[in-house]
Amino acid sequence: MTVTAEDDTEQVYTFLFIRGPVPTHDLTLPSPTRLSSLQASAATVMTEGRRTPVPGEDCGCAVRYEAVVPREVSDFTLWVRPKSGVAIDIRYVNRTREDEYEGGGIRGYRLLEGTRNEIIVWATSGSTEEIYRVLVHRADRPPVLQRMFVYRGDVMLDYDRELRPDGPGTPGPAAPPADAFTVTVDGTEVDVTHTEISSKRLRLRLDTKARPPSEVKVSYAIPSTNPVQTARYGLAAAFSDRLAPHGGLGELKVSVADARATEGRDATADFWVSVSPRQSQTVTVDYATSDGTATAGEDYTARSATLTLNPGQNLKKISIPVLNDDHEDGGETFTLTLSNPTATEFVDVVLVDSVATGTINNDDPAPELSVSDGSATEGDAVEFTVSLSEASSEQVTVAYATSGGTAVSGTDFTAESGTLTFAANDTSKTVRVVTTDDSSYESDEMFTLTLSNPAYATLDTATATATGTIVDDDEELTASFGGMPASHTGEPFTFQLTFSEEPHSLGYQKLRDDAFAVTGGAVQVARRLQKGSGQAWNITVDPSGRDDVTITLPATTDCSASGAICTEDGRPLSHSESATVAGPVPTVSVSGASATEGDTVEFTVLLSEASSRQVTVAYATSGGTAASGTDFTAESGTLTFAGNETSKTVSVATTDDSSDESDETFTLTLSSPANATLGTATATGTIVDDDEQLTASFGGMPASHTGE
Repeated sequence: MTVTAEDDTEQVYTFLFIRGPVPTHDLTLPSPTRLSSLQASAATVMTEGRRTPVPGEDCGCAVRYEAVVPREVSDFTLWVRPKSGVAIDIRYVNRTREDEYEGGGIRGYRLLEGTRNEIIVWATSGSTEEIYRVLVHRADRPPVLQRMFVYRGDVMLDYDRELRPDGPGTPGPAAPPADAFTVTVDGTEVDVTHTEISSKRLRLRLDTKARPPSEVKVSYAIPSTNPVQTARYGLAAAFSDRLAPHGGLGELKVSVADARATEGRDATADFWVSVSPRQSQTVTVDYATSDGTATAGEDYTARSATLTLNPGQNLKKISIPVLNDDHEDGGETFTLTLSNPTATEFVDVVLVDSVATGTINNDDPAPELSVSDGSATEGDAVEFTVSLSEASSEQVTVAYATSGGTAVSGTDFTAESGTLTFAANDTSKTVRVVTTDDSSYESDEMFTLTLSNPAYATLDTATATATGTIVDDDEELTASFGGMPASHTGEPFTFQLTFSEEPHSLGYQKLRDDAFAVTGGAVQVARRLQKGSGQAWNITVDPSGRDDVTITLPATTDCSASGAICTEDGRPLSHSESATVAGPVPTVSVSGASATEGDTVEFTVLLSEASSRQVTVAYATSGGTAASGTDFTAESGTLTFAGNETSKTVSVATTDDSSDESDETFTLTLSSPANATLGTATATGTIVDDDEQLTASFGGMPASHTGE
């Protein structure tokens, strides 16, 4: 561009238009060099000297630079300024060139997504040349710290992404360098000697180990002297003064469960090994079998090996082959033992349940044990028979024990327990339980015999228990009522009380005032039927109204209680006696009724007297000279008299017709009374005809004639 001033002088200005970022970073040049300067639009550091090989060249003669641009940058600018007499050649190599633009010694490049972009500069003077390699990388998203903890004296950092060592050519975000971290233990700074990468974890190896319960703090800062690292890691991974708690990633618990198997072809005892909580690393554990009552080589195949559970695999099976034989040797056992659990170095593995039992059941049907009920009169022995369903070639054993029911151990019977042994081919055994004889009358009492823990046999829960019954041999004192009326009229009534034998010291006053429990009345008189004897009595009860009267003579539980009835030797009245005498029962009756045809015949149903109880009675109509459905509508149902109600009505509709006819009748019948008796149970309903009759009459009739 040429500019003319007022004095007609001309000045020439050159403008350089750059498409893309401006080169603002000076690259460090070696000495000596044929370049005046080398600038780039991104922070760039010299990573190697003159020994770097050049693509397509046979020499290791290039100066290598590495530039890292932020992820969002897509253009890169390089400005080469040679010294006088030096020719420059710039190439974009190794990758397909996306774009290149040049002007005034500046070249710009469009960076390819996800690739390594390389620019090579040749500076030639005469017969010699210098080569400069500039590698341009897009920075990955910086890793983000998730947690920190102290393990074995070092600081462990867990990130959200897989890490890689610092340097080009490897995938994933690079791990921050050791000098980016500052670690203090109880306020004293300690050196980070180096870092180690394992997947998403970065370990800071400390020169002085941190020991519990020290307070460990970690700070992070990218050195300002390393702009490439600043671009690579950024602030997303930064943290400051974060406390790193002691302890690793926790504890994995390994356990093994018992196993059962039935001998047979290809049978195995399957032991399940579990790891909790869910792990993200490989866990291994050794295992080995050992004999119990089962013998390796005869009953099962011995095994020892190492079990491996891969990441995320929290359950795995160990199968031990079980051998078949001809012996009834069910229930034999062997042991599987775990040892030497391992996982990653950051996890403690603990054996919670390291020993499991394998049980081998016989594949031949085992005989079944059962026990049958037994009984005996008190003082004798109750004998229980324990049986095998079939003979066995093995010695069968089973435990037994008694337990109380209504019979009390130590009072009514002697407790027994032990083990029955059936020799080969034996099928029956007896358990004897001694009972106690007493002089008290009591109901038959019961206790239980239970079988358990069979060997070489099975138990069905339905037949593993039996009931022993102790039959009482003492005569009971009983009472009975006789001559009890079905109902009363509201006036006193009398019935007979008879005991099975003479009660001891039973007088009329005690019987009248204390022995009975009466509702709806009271005992008025107790009179002996035979002088000097208390075995039979006339008892008079006075109702307190017209309601039902219930008389109860309770059983005696304590012979010293008021109203107690016992024999001289202390046997109490064994059971209660009770009766209910209904109050006065009304009669229910129905009276006849009539109506003109087309009207309703109304029958009145009456109780002879009011009752405190609900009274019901069924009713139904039936035809006579009047036909049901033609002359009247049939009715049936149940009448209900509430307490103290005495009257009800049954309505029967009749049919009006135009035929002259005689009066017609039908019947209403009562049945099935409740809390009442039937009086007049049927009544006639009359349908009066209302049609005019055609009649004839004689007049002037002589009283006699003369024969003429």
